[in-house]
Amino acid sequence: MDGSWQVSCPAGQTAGFTFTELDTQLDHDFVTFFDGTNASRQIFEVSGNLAHVHHSIRGVGSRGAMMTVEFSSDGSIGGRGFEGTYSCRSNTSLISSVHHLRSTVGSAGRCQFCGDFMA
Repeated sequence: MDGSWQVSCPAGQTAGFTFTELDTQLDHDFVTFFDGTNASRQIFEVSGNLAHVHHSIRGVGSRGAMMTVEFSSDGSIGGRGFEGTYSCRSNTSLISSVHHLRSTVGSAGRCQFCGDFMA
């Protein structure tokens, strides 16, 4: 199961994501963040649960107005998936309201719910 979402903010703002839940198969299912739409500019990758993520990096930010989030699973063991909030920010403050994304993976690795990820 694979899923991909893009956060698109107005010019001059940056995209941000903060995990509220993470439950994937450690070292087999990954949530990966990319700066912009270019998969060669990886910002961060995480697997497992929030206990594996240091509290200082539970929030991820882009350098520009776009950020891509990809979820990949080998489908062998299901977890609750991941959940978080994303937002658009200027250099000094939160501009747009906070939006939510939840992706839940069943035991067959199928996406049971994948939300729209455009700000």
